[in-house]
Amino acid sequence: MERDVTSFAPLFVDRGDFAGDPTVTVVDELPAQLEHLCRGRSPRDDAPPSPEAIAEVLDGCDPPAWVFYPWSRRLVHVLPAPLHRELRLDRNRYAITEEEQERLGALVVSVAGLSVGRAVVTTLVHEGIGGELRLADFDVLDLSNLNRVPGGVADVGVSKVVLAAREVAELDPYLRVVPFERGVDEENIEAFVGGANVIVDECDGLEIKVRLRERARAARVPVVMATSHRGMLDVERFDLEPARAPFHGLLGDVTSAELSGLTTKQKVPYVLRILGVETLTDRAAASLIEVKESVSTWPQLASDVALGGAMVTNAVRRIALGGLTASGRFFADLDHLIADGRQAPLPPPPAPDAPPPVVRVPARPAADGRDAIRFVVACATSAPSGGNIQPWRFEAEDDVLRAYLDPTRSSLLDFRGRASLLALGAALEGATIGARAIGLEPTRVAPADAVWALANLKGTVPFTLADPCGDGLPLPANLKGTVPFRWVELLWARCCNRRVDGSPPVAAEVLASLARRGAPLRAEVVPAGGLPALGTALGALDRVRFLSPRLRADMLGELRFGGEPAADGIDVASLELDATDRAAMDVLRTGAGMDFLAANDRGWGLRKTARDAFAGSGGAIVLRAAALDDAALVDAGRGLMRLWLEATRLRLAIHPWGSPFLFQRLHEDPASLEPFERDALTRAAEPFALDPAHPILLVLRVSHGGAPTARSLRRPLEEVLSFASSRPSARSTTAVDARRRAGGTRASRA
Repeated sequence: MERDVTSFAPLFVDRGDFAGDPTVTVVDELPAQLEHLCRGRSPRDDAPPSPEAIAEVLDGCDPPAWVFYPWSRRLVHVLPAPLHRELRLDRNRYAITEEEQERLGALVVSVAGLSVGRAVVTTLVHEGIGGELRLADFDVLDLSNLNRVPGGVADVGVSKVVLAAREVAELDPYLRVVPFERGVDEENIEAFVGGANVIVDECDGLEIKVRLRERARAARVPVVMATSHRGMLDVERFDLEPARAPFHGLLGDVTSAELSGLTTKQKVPYVLRILGVETLTDRAAASLIEVKESVSTWPQLASDVALGGAMVTNAVRRIALGGLTASGRFFADLDHLIADGRQAPLPPPPAPDAPPPVVRVPARPAADGRDAIRFVVACATSAPSGGNIQPWRFEAEDDVLRAYLDPTRSSLLDFRGRASLLALGAALEGATIGARAIGLEPTRVAPADAVWALANLKGTVPFTLADPCGDGLPLPANLKGTVPFRWVELLWARCCNRRVDGSPPVAAEVLASLARRGAPLRAEVVPAGGLPALGTALGALDRVRFLSPRLRADMLGELRFGGEPAADGIDVASLELDATDRAAMDVLRTGAGMDFLAANDRGWGLRKTARDAFAGSGGAIVLRAAALDDAALVDAGRGLMRLWLEATRLRLAIHPWGSPFLFQRLHEDPASLEPFERDALTRAAEPFALDPAHPILLVLRVSHGGAPTARSLRRPLEEVLSFASSRPSARSTTAVDARRRAGGTRASRA
């Protein structure tokens, strides 16, 4: 069988046309590709996609195709064009957005010269750049080209255009390739340049290089060229500068016609003017002297060619997407950038993660049977609460643990005790996780006058209670809980992280998965484009809280400025303020100017912290209540805890904003607000889609980021846990009821 040296176009055929042909290799990976498509669209689903989900992928698309490659005699089953492109370019996300990828896939790119140009074509196609590629080279592959051009000895003698087009077809049979196997000349230059979005010049002939630029300038098409010399890249934006001289004017007024017919030696002065004598390395200068003496042509290394392919592709992508508007010359000289003495300073080794806050417990009595209760309560108190006020107390009787609201620990945001019930629900989830991790199966029992109660908590724990995570020590082999102990470690790792370093986007699929974890909360993912507006809207609530004297006092009462660890409240260090913002906070603490700003309807700069935080975050989730009865709010708290623990497992930072609780007071008890508060909240509510039956409880800012500077601590167990031989007295119930009738104002602080 003779070697095929001419074909390069894939053929779309019927599978039956090749039935029984022993010379044809059949490749059918379509089922695996469909499965990968499903996984790519739902990356959080661990289970294999169902046949129905796989079939749904093909809905609305052309059927898969069979493609025959004559040169290799392979018959390949391929996805329809849009699905092939989606899966092939899946790993581009989010380095290239979907909208950007569509724009890049519609480009017409003309590439002249297929040595360095072959690396350009390969990289362009891998990145999904170009829907039509015009490939020009008059030469065939020579054995001496194999030091830098892809291929093998069996490809020697085959047209470089054919080989490049074959590579394109094998990556994506749907791409259009227009071959120019004579190279670029006066007869075809109009077809090569006309209608192109970008021209890539990697050809050898000096006169055709200049002619390409003359024609590109007339057609207002940008030209990009990489030179295998010190990582040099030339960008000529003739589309933006139609009067620009070719080669940045380095050739003066020399035209392509004047260069025609010159010998290689006669072209050397012009080449030096383009390269710049001062840029030549010792080896480049020596090579220049030895051309046509001891070497046949200018040397090129594979690493330089690969670098050129990457640089040109990067430039083409950025030009197409509206960047890199400047013409000029750029260098990425690897010998210079990667050299002795040029090592970049390395950051210090990462400090170990901050240890979980120590849960302080009384000295453990010998075999008193209360270990499990203490451990479960420690897990419960890892829960989040508004302002870290920890509005709970626990009472144990035999193997039953009851959780109560502490009426002395509340705030103006805690309208009718709803924020506290949310916190108690999160504590219930923590308690359940802790119990199951040590092999117990807690049972919900009638809470009587408590918020919730768990039974079946009698047992022992196989580690020191002062460190429920075991200080990294292996747990006994016989510890077999119904949930992995790592979930307890997540309880202690979970924290509020207010860092605002700026975060890349959190994938929409990840945010959606977190939202589902929050059920029964009604969770809404905020699109990336909505984050600045959301931050501005929440900033308007911050403004109300700062300008209202009592709301400001309530908010500042949750902060701990002393510098010493506090068992409750928010350490001001955890606010992640820079020196300027910390100074501003010190001013705000005094209340100076707040009355003036409120009276003059000013203070809009108080929105900045929230606006900047959300503009630089990776995403956001709005959490609404499914219902407002006590049981529903407790369940909502459990959902919040599940969502937050999953984010912790994924190493995502969560920063909750509870200020929307104020809207509940506005809707249900406006008389409890001062006139300024009522008017300001009414205006602040405008950007929100408020539903009084399903109010916003929290807005979660979700980000990629480092560990927080400081973490909120927890009250000692002896403060929140007591053991009793009888059920709680009626006094506790009365206190809870009184506190809830009061609408959630703080009575005192512990």
